[in-house]
Amino acid sequence: MPYFSFFFATLLLFNYIHSAQCQPLYFAGGSDFKSYYTGTKKLYYYGLLNYFYIDLNNLSLDGNIVIDSSKWIQVTKNENTSLANWPFLGGISNDNLFFAKSASYGTSAEVYVDTFDTTLNQWKTNLSLTGKPSQSFLDFKPWITDESTRKAYSLQYIPGIVEIFDTVNYAWTNSSVIPQTYQTYLNLFLSSLYGPPQVLLSSGIILYFSSEPSSSTTTSNTTSMDSILSYNIKTDSWQLIYATGQIPSLRSDYTAVSTFDGRVIIYGGTSNKLPANPPIVVLNASNYVWSVPSEINSAGPLTKHTSIMVNNYMITAFGN
Repeated sequence: MPYFSFFFATLLLFNYIHSAQCQPLYFAGGSDFKSYYTGTKKLYYYGLLNYFYIDLNNLSLDGNIVIDSSKWIQVTKNENTSLANWPFLGGISNDNLFFAKSASYGTSAEVYVDTFDTTLNQWKTNLSLTGKPSQSFLDFKPWITDESTRKAYSLQYIPGIVEIFDTVNYAWTNSSVIPQTYQTYLNLFLSSLYGPPQVLLSSGIILYFSSEPSSSTTTSNTTSMDSILSYNIKTDSWQLIYATGQIPSLRSDYTAVSTFDGRVIIYGGTSNKLPANPPIVVLNASNYVWSVPSEINSAGPLTKHTSIMVNNYMITAFGN
């Protein structure tokens, strides 16, 4: 097996954050946080009860530094802002956080979208929209944004479509329906409440990774991540991809990030109620071959965390 290593940073949120070269930069605690890295070099963490950022300007992840609480800059929430569970980046400069919130399930006309401009530190509420999502739209499902088109995508299970939101023109559309042949896969393996870990490749393909069933009453005929559901945002088409190599076992509560050189890093989670082993696996997105990397200063297992790529670093925060 070829040698492979990458920079890994974990952030522990106690009274300070410590960073060292190729060492974990670590946050621990809560599981509802989402992370966002903007063009202004700000690393945002959003939770329903807490919203703050760390300014990475003039801050190197290579050196031995301490990031104490004085560097956690709180964002004041507008009292009229919709508290969406899963914001997403967008806007002309990809520096706005969008908050899409449905008034109630089954009323697609009553969807509110607010934004926070991370450059100007300004809120805009109740944007004027074109179109609307489906009546089955669930606002707590994850979003992923294409930085080139400024369109955001959210997989919705019940109608079997992807909701698409144009973050420049404030327009709703949706994808073609998932083919019936993939519905069993969708129901069994993409069973986590908040949606599957997902990445958007530079080719325009979104990969949706399967999760271990969260309920003991849910059964499946597979125990590994040998199949991956994909959606091509350019051709509006679906495909089930079969991976090879060192295929990892199914896991839950893990993260997936894509690197600039065409790999996908899967980290953490649990498998059969135990820490997923190995904790880190890598998918080569050019040929869909799984491998297990050689880590430098392993951070060990983690679950219910958040991960994001910042340059050559995967930064993981919170979790257990």
